Amino acid sequence: MKKKYNNVILLIALGLIAIIYILRHNFLITTYTYAIVIAAISIAVTLIAFIFKATRQKDKVLFGIKSFVMLYISIWTLFYSYCYVQKSTNVQTAIVPINGYYTRRTDGVLFTFQDKHFDRKAFIPNYSDSLIDKYVIKLELVEVISNVYYINKLHVIPKN
Repeated sequence: MKKKYNNVILLIALGLIAIIYILRHNFLITTYTYAIVIAAISIAVTLIAFIFKATRQKDKVLFGIKSFVMLYISIWTLFYSYCYVQKSTNVQTAIVPINGYYTRRTDGVLFTFQDKHFDRKAFIPNYSDSLIDKYVIKLELVEVISNVYYINKLHVIPKN
């Protein structure tokens, strides 16, 4: 029974990680505050559960690790889901320079927005060495909460 329970927990964790992976590409988070707060909440709740769980020491450590990981990914899933639902129609446009690009498996661009570096998948019109000099990124963003932006559209456009 315990092995079946662990398999279910693993499947739930993998599902939540997949949701986070999909949703995180739609957002630009320009501060580390949210990651620190989510980690602190996960650690605090895990420590409380760890202290009050009366089992063998080996099981306590494994329980603590599993609890922390599940809490951490669950809170991130809730955070991204909340931000996705709360997005409004108030669109802001930002033009940012291209810092780099990649074309290995999919096309993508590297850029800086509010002093934080990002990379996102984007259609690149011409593969040339002068892409950085000739093109910029046009971001259509919706600020969901402070320092969290939903990417409505991302285009690589020629410089004017």
